[in-house]
Amino acid sequence: MSILFINDEIMSTSVKRTISFSDTTLEALIKSVPKSKRSKFVDNAVIYALHQLARKKALEAVENFKRIRPDGRSVVETLRDIRKEESDKFA
Repeated sequence: MSILFINDEIMSTSVKRTISFSDTTLEALIKSVPKSKRSKFVDNAVIYALHQLARKKALEAVENFKRIRPDGRSVVETLRDIRKEESDKFA
């Protein structure tokens, strides 16, 4: 197992962290990205992966929305009923 130190950028502050890569991943990183740019590359890759994860969770949330059949009620009435049902769960 190989270990690489990277800078973790949080609000323009860099903090040294230790992370582990598989030998294959580290070898590909070393061959593909200059040493002086690896920390930023890994930082960007993590940010991208976190955005993708958030996007996936948001899409799953939308897909799991409760389906409502039109029954002639207004949107406002439907939302009131949904809110009441949800608040009743916590009462």
